Amino acid sequence: MLKLRKKKKIFSEIYDKINLSSELRSIFYQKKFLNFFSSVLKTDQIYLNGFMMRFDFPNDERNSLQWHQDSPYYMQTYPKFNAGVCWIPVTNNSKKNGTLQFIMKSNKKFIKSKLSLKNNLSTSQYIMPVTKKEEKNLSNLSQKFGDASFLHMNLKHRSGINDSTKVRITIACRFHCMKNFNIGKEIYFHNKKEIRDKDKYIIKKNNPIYIVYY
Repeated sequence: MLKLRKKKKIFSEIYDKINLSSELRSIFYQKKFLNFFSSVLKTDQIYLNGFMMRFDFPNDERNSLQWHQDSPYYMQTYPKFNAGVCWIPVTNNSKKNGTLQFIMKSNKKFIKSKLSLKNNLSTSQYIMPVTKKEEKNLSNLSQKFGDASFLHMNLKHRSGINDSTKVRITIACRFHCMKNFNIGKEIYFHNKKEIRDKDKYIIKKNNPIYIVYY
């Protein structure tokens, strides 16, 4: 996988297709997850989106996430954010391989922040400041394969630094209460610029696509 990532275009296409896999997404539709979030969010009307499989490479700077909340990315339940994130490790994740770092009890309010993007290969981010006092409450989300963690949408967190020689792999999904729900759009874009610029809403046969959620 380390060698494959050097072939940026090929790896990017593989990554996009993996994140569209119905088999991987179906993990989060298990009754145990739906029942848990129904209980926590106090509703039987649950909306799922924001599935992702993350590959965090050793000493990665291109896609490492800075301090942020998930809430600016997923505004379906704004302003109360009656929603949560399910975070599942595919590898054993620890501070050594750059597991998610978070600030304890930092989920009390939504913080407005601006979207930033270095280049087309970097991950777009809503970066926010963290005080020295907050950093004293920093914790590492240590997980083993088979674990599952549940995070509030407003929890401040970031990617740790992967000092190991292996790729850290995680899957995640967002669960939203559909009461007082903000309806958005699910828009499909071609990954071929010439088609995307011509008509970004038309899906042509045999052309790979990726999904952006609003």
